[in-house]
Amino acid sequence: LDGARSKDGFAQSGHRALGTASDFTLSTTADELLSLLDATAIGVWSYEAAGQQIRCTEAIARLLGLARDVLPPDVAAWLERAHPDDQPELRARLSGAYASGALDQPVELRLRTADGRWIWASLHGRVVDRDATGTVTRCLGPLRDLTPKLDRTALIASQRGAQARLAERDQAHRPRAPLRDAHALAGAVDPCS
Repeated sequence: LDGARSKDGFAQSGHRALGTASDFTLSTTADELLSLLDATAIGVWSYEAAGQQIRCTEAIARLLGLARDVLPPDVAAWLERAHPDDQPELRARLSGAYASGALDQPVELRLRTADGRWIWASLHGRVVDRDATGTVTRCLGPLRDLTPKLDRTALIASQRGAQARLAERDQAHRPRAPLRDAHALAGAVDPCS
């Protein structure tokens, strides 16, 4: 990242610089961006319409518990990896995105891993290339594992539920009114009136 800098602090090189408040700059090469995404456990997928092939980064392979060289390249195999209950929405959303040029909202779906577990993932994407007639030729997007976040949310909800049940049980076992309050109440009532 060393190199000549202009007076505004941007690197003077063949790469675009994001800028900085100090002497640090980050050039945006493809390798650096992929390394950054990989470090955050976000995988990148690419769809090539000509061969209806999907290519993925190593992060997606790790997420699914597969070696990158055995990831299925065809769309049908990827759709089959989605949970059966999620497939209709996934197909509809991908068709809409293909026509409009982008997924308006991420698709949250379950994907089957190599060991048969289901993980939750968030799929984003957009059309990045069209031919001269406007036909989509390439789509690209990230895939992020939501499972750890959902597991934490479920754990917190479970803990809160257990705490509420304990509080209810404690309340149910507590005497309704202490004995002294019962005597005071009995003395306040005049049986002759």
